[in-house]
Amino acid sequence: MDQGGESVASAGFVKKGPKKAVAPTPQQLITKHLQDQCSWSLDRIESVGVAGWRYRILGTVLLLPPLPSDLEPSALQHIVAAYLFALPKVNCIVAMEGKINGELREPKVIVLTPDRPTLTIHIENGIKYQLDVTQVMFAAGNGTERMRFAKFDVKDQVVVDMFAGIGYFTLPVAKYGKPKRLIALEKNPNSAHFLRQNIVLNKVDDIVTVYEGDNRETAEEWLGKCDRVFMGYLPSAEPFFPRALQLANPHTCIIHYHYFSSKEDSTTVPMDHLLPHLEAIGRKESTKITIQHIENVKNYAPHLWHYVADILLQTTS
Repeated sequence: MDQGGESVASAGFVKKGPKKAVAPTPQQLITKHLQDQCSWSLDRIESVGVAGWRYRILGTVLLLPPLPSDLEPSALQHIVAAYLFALPKVNCIVAMEGKINGELREPKVIVLTPDRPTLTIHIENGIKYQLDVTQVMFAAGNGTERMRFAKFDVKDQVVVDMFAGIGYFTLPVAKYGKPKRLIALEKNPNSAHFLRQNIVLNKVDDIVTVYEGDNRETAEEWLGKCDRVFMGYLPSAEPFFPRALQLANPHTCIIHYHYFSSKEDSTTVPMDHLLPHLEAIGRKESTKITIQHIENVKNYAPHLWHYVADILLQTTS
């Protein structure tokens, strides 16, 4: 600094250091690998669209969308190598063959790395989910709803999850909500297997009791004793309302009901589905129904959304 003058900093000028290098994105790495190692042109990469595929990662397993029907085996090998290069934490790659359908919600996948294990542990919000992606599904898009459920105040309550799966809602509620007892019902034998593994893995086996089988025929000893009922089944859990009402505490109970609806009908669908079943058992007039909250979980299809209604039932007479 010159005598009587200002320093560079005091004059408002700060010397900036060198800019930090920005790490390349997975898409950029996939493109680079296909160009450098497989001699693909940019035109070919763009025509296949491989760098823009929407994928999901569950633990160490990468789930790709359904593959183009005209994709050659050699090109697929290049693509698999590119994804393994771009995503070093991925050890196994599978591709979906379509949407998950059927009562047991079993996935249809093609294993693209047959010499690598499809069994993995996926960690979400501190919950460990062990699963084999060839045997059971994992709805990654319901993550925010799983965390909403984890915040429920269920202390001293008996909770029943009618469609427990591998523990999607059972595990966060048991671990963070600390209910008195959580009854987990699951019909799919593969899902029930991983559910049992996961309650031990997350150290909630002292809280959760698993019943394998049709939820309309199991857990008879818990009828009328459940303070909260989870009905997380799509496309429609409406046929299971009779069993939900049997499981529910007849004095007061909260039912968390999942359903598809347009935005316009989202507030009326839960009541339209519930009321006929209350009427069938003679409880329509004696039950006060309060829709406490309706959560828009995600868009499922054009003009069709996945919602969850929190329905409070209270006997008035």
